[in-house]
Amino acid sequence: MEEKKEKRSGIQKFFDAISECIMPLMPILIGIGFIRILLLLGGMSGLLDEQSSTYIVLDFASDTGFHFLPVFVGASAAKRAGANMGLGMLMGAVFIHPSFIGLVEEGAQLSIFGIPVYPTTYSTSIFPALITAWVMAPVEKFIAKKSPDALRVVLEPFLTLMIMIPLALCVLGPIGAFAGQYLAEGVMWLYDKTGFISVSLLAGCYSLLVMTGVHMSLPPYRLHTLASLGYEPIVCTATVISNLNQGAAAIGVALKTKDTQVRATAYSAAFSAIVAGITEPAMYGVNVRFRKPLYAAIIGGLCGGAVAGFGKVACYEVFGSAGIFALPTFISTNLSNLIWMLAGVLVGFGLTLAITLITYKDENRSNREEEKDGI
Repeated sequence: MEEKKEKRSGIQKFFDAISECIMPLMPILIGIGFIRILLLLGGMSGLLDEQSSTYIVLDFASDTGFHFLPVFVGASAAKRAGANMGLGMLMGAVFIHPSFIGLVEEGAQLSIFGIPVYPTTYSTSIFPALITAWVMAPVEKFIAKKSPDALRVVLEPFLTLMIMIPLALCVLGPIGAFAGQYLAEGVMWLYDKTGFISVSLLAGCYSLLVMTGVHMSLPPYRLHTLASLGYEPIVCTATVISNLNQGAAAIGVALKTKDTQVRATAYSAAFSAIVAGITEPAMYGVNVRFRKPLYAAIIGGLCGGAVAGFGKVACYEVFGSAGIFALPTFISTNLSNLIWMLAGVLVGFGLTLAITLITYKDENRSNREEEKDGI
């Protein structure tokens, strides 16, 4: 019997490809993020002197992750596209070479083969290296195919770079920079115009985005915004609140149901959503199945997101798990940021749990009562 292959649209495949390029970088970004949280807490508490050698070393070491981001992206994107990882890293490094950055800052007019090089810096952008690696893959494969075997080891990297360097600096880099810039500016414009409403709507509807796969379009924006602005006020906040609400809804079902199998499934799914930030077991195994818990999570998301949005909550570091362990990434020098986030989480979680307990009726018990009434 042949297995049925899941049909995915072109846009879903595109988002999947971006996600697969970014996910290998998460250990780097999470690690440096929590080093920066440690430095912040150490400085605020006075336990770590900001002028000490330890603080200075950890500070520039943690900045390395974002400064060399194009190199990391170039490697992972090249691997995903089937290109040479070394060449992908090199192309990423070209964007952030100190000489190039220095010339751009001086306002020098650069060109290559008579083609003007767009003067901008790329040290905190992921899209230029991402696009460059994807374009480089077919170029490299074409050169490898046409090169004589005896000369391939030389011609493949040499000709690939001779084509890709001007293409990256004159065309692909600017396109990627504009894409990242305008995506971030568009979301921030929406946030400025709608305020807490945008956070509320995203927190309420995020589970629906997960069900359609559209949520895979958000990590590139989130990473680009955190790297370029140093904070992100919408997606991170809404994601954490929504995920915890899915866990709350599953807990509500576990507390109400008389079915031991449903209870076991609901508790394990709730644990996955709350601790690991993985909501699919709670959504598909419990909340979508019984519908009312899903509605409760949506309402809780709308209200919890509104509270956090009203407090202008922002995330300051990259998190890997959008559950309770993401909360430290909302710590900043402004303590009210974390307080408002906790308030949004508690409102969303508590309201979701309460609505689920009130509205959910055990399915098996309801069916038995209906059969009894029918007799």
